[in-house]
Amino acid sequence: MRLYDRFEGCWQRYNRALTHKVAAAREWSAFLEEDPYDARLTMEDDGHGELWIEQRIPVPPIIAIELGEYLYNLRAALDYCAYAVAVADGKQDPPVAEDKIQFPIYDTAQSYRQNEKRMASFIEKHRHWVKEIQPFMGDKSPDHYLLHWLNDLARRDRHRQLHVLGAYVSEVAPEVRAPEGAAVLFEEVAPITFVEGDVVVARFVVVPFAAGDEVEANPNLALEVEVEEIARGRPDDARWLWFPMSKRLLVVDSFVDAVIGRFERDCLGWTRSKFVAVEGDTEGPSD
Repeated sequence: MRLYDRFEGCWQRYNRALTHKVAAAREWSAFLEEDPYDARLTMEDDGHGELWIEQRIPVPPIIAIELGEYLYNLRAALDYCAYAVAVADGKQDPPVAEDKIQFPIYDTAQSYRQNEKRMASFIEKHRHWVKEIQPFMGDKSPDHYLLHWLNDLARRDRHRQLHVLGAYVSEVAPEVRAPEGAAVLFEEVAPITFVEGDVVVARFVVVPFAAGDEVEANPNLALEVEVEEIARGRPDDARWLWFPMSKRLLVVDSFVDAVIGRFERDCLGWTRSKFVAVEGDTEGPSD
C-alpha cells in the first residue's frame, strides 16, 4: 500500500468523525423541539422565591452514541496517523511491531516512557512532536488539555459506557415580575448549571411581599448539550472546556486535523490539512 493511502485512512476516519458530530447536533436540535425542559417557580410566604428548570423528557441515547462515535473516530484517526508515520520512518510496510503501534496519549511521564515502544519505528523528530503535545507536558494538570479529554472519553465509549448527556445552562438572565411597588432582590443566579432532573437557576426575595401576591418569572436561558463527565470534572481555569459544546468540538477536531497534517506534510511533502500552514500549528489549547 502506498504511503499516500496510509494517510488517506487517517482522513477517512477524521471525516467519519465529522459526520457523527453533525448527526449528534441534528438529534439534539430535534430533541429541543419537543420542549423537554420546563421552568417552575416556587414562592414562600416570606417572599423568598426559587426559579427551577426541570427535565420532562430524557435525552435520547442516540445523541450519546453519535458523540461516542465522533470521539472514537478521532482517536482512531490519530492511531492511523501513528501507523502511517511508522511506515514512513521505518521505510517498510507493514512496519516493525505493527500490532503495538498506537498514538501515545498519557497523563504521566512514567506511563509515556513505558509505552514509547509504540513508536519504535519513529525518527527522533517525530517522537519529539508526539511528546510535546502530551497532557503531562503542560504547566497545568493533565485535565486542562485537549488530548486528555479526547483519550479519556473515547476510552469510556470504547468500553461500552454511554456518556451521560444533559442540558447545560450556558446563559441565564432571569426576569421576575412582582406586584407594583415591590422590589426583587436576586440572592443567587447560577450562570453555569448542568441540568440533572431539576435544578435551581435563581433565588430571589420580593420585598414587600404578602401571601397570595402574584409573581411571575422567565428564566431567559440558553441550553447546550453537555457531557456529565466534563460538567463535573473540568477545571475552572481551563477556558476552552467552558466553551459551548459546538465550539469546543470544533477546537477538538481542528486540533486533530492539525496533528495529522503536520505529520503528513513532513512525510509526504504536502498535506490535506485545513489548518497546517506553518511550524507550530499543532499546539493545543491549555486554557
